[in-house]
Amino acid sequence: MTATEFIARQRRRFANSPLSAHEALLIVRLFLHDFADHLSLARLADGQRLNDVTDSAAYARELAAVIEIEETMRQPQHAAICHTCGHPHPSGEECGVDMGGAGICGCKAEVPA
Repeated sequence: MTATEFIARQRRRFANSPLSAHEALLIVRLFLHDFADHLSLARLADGQRLNDVTDSAAYARELAAVIEIEETMRQPQHAAICHTCGHPHPSGEECGVDMGGAGICGCKAEVPA
């Protein structure tokens, strides 16, 4: 996937975002610049330096997991964590968490309020 293809894919992802595509891509651009500037310092959770594409992919997933954990902790108290998928569900609603390339979580398990 070329850089142009990757950004086109991201642009499509933001089609239904509360942010405009311009605002969302500005955030992505800032993140990518910071990521590139610090990639040589990156270490996996186990302390290992990045050696190859597999390590880089693992590092990107670790970054995403940190964001998901922090956002889960910031959820309003009325959103309970689902025991089926592990995501916060607003009371009486499907999950709907964006899981990146895996799509949207479609868990329909009922979560007690």
